[in-house]
Amino acid sequence: MNIYVGNLHNNMSEAQLRDLFSEYGKVLSVKIIMGMETGQSLGYGFVEMDDRADGQRAVRKLNNLNFMNMYLEVSEANPRPGNKLPRASGEGRKNKGPHNNPRGNNNFSRN
Repeated sequence: MNIYVGNLHNNMSEAQLRDLFSEYGKVLSVKIIMGMETGQSLGYGFVEMDDRADGQRAVRKLNNLNFMNMYLEVSEANPRPGNKLPRASGEGRKNKGPHNNPRGNNNFSRN
């Protein structure tokens, strides 16, 4: 089961998030989404749990939990259309920037 976790503290680590969810069952993966420009946490992430029942129990117990002085927003993640799992920022970007210009014109002056 893939779980969305929002309103994360900026200093929260993936290890801390894993530990929090591990109390409810086997955690397969943890990903805190980082800003492409800053490298800082965007305040949300995803946890994938092995067992659906364990995931649902974690959602019930951890939603609105005050953790690191932030009230967590925990819910089942909704897949993006055409994808199995939600997309992290920056994945699947097409034709963004001069390096992907289909005409090969990158708008840079050449000497």
